Order: sequence, then structure tokens, then C-alpha cells
Amino acid sequence: GGADLNLLREEVRLYSCTPRNYSVSLREELKRTDVIFWPSCLLVKRCGGNCACCSHHCYDCQCVPARVAKKYHEVLLLKHRGGGRGLLKSMTDVPLEHHEECSCVCKDD
Repeated sequence: GGADLNLLREEVRLYSCTPRNYSVSLREELKRTDVIFWPSCLLVKRCGGNCACCSHHCYDCQCVPARVAKKYHEVLLLKHRGGGRGLLKSMTDVPLEHHEECSCVCKDD
């Protein structure tokens, strides 16, 4: 019966509050609407999952980042030239927030 317990642990790990892959829009993340990014979305680690195992005194338990790292991703930046003369293309590094650790926090106030 040891295998069943491992399976159960895996289930708990999958659904509990942990960093997981999310696709984020670069325009929204970087608050830049004046340019076009390619690719337009990237995968980053963000906290997600449930906090059901939080203290039972807590009404609203939320999964929040406990440790955050800034990572740079190389993307292609397309910018309209002044006067509508085509596009300027350049490679650029964009900083995105990655959540490395998550914790359950009580939002009961």
C-alpha cells in the first residue's frame, strides 16, 4: 500500500498552493501599449492552487508569493516608426516576476 500514499502526496502537491506555470501577456505585465512584443505571451511561475489546509478559524485563505525573483527574458520588440514608416525591430530583455515560494495567508480582516 505504499504506492497509494505517494499518489495521494502527488495529488496534494498538485492542488496545493505552489508556484506553477502561467502564461502572461507582456503588454499587460510591462504596461506597454506603444509596442508589440514577440512572443506576446510568456510562461512564468506564479502562485496558484488552494489553501484548504489553512487554519479552520480562517474564512478566506489566499495563496500568495513568499519569495519573488525577477528574471529576464529575451524577446523581439516591434515599434512603429514616426510618420508610419514601417517598424523598428530590436531584441530586448524584459524583466518578469517569478514566484519561487508560496504560502497560505489568512485574509480575514
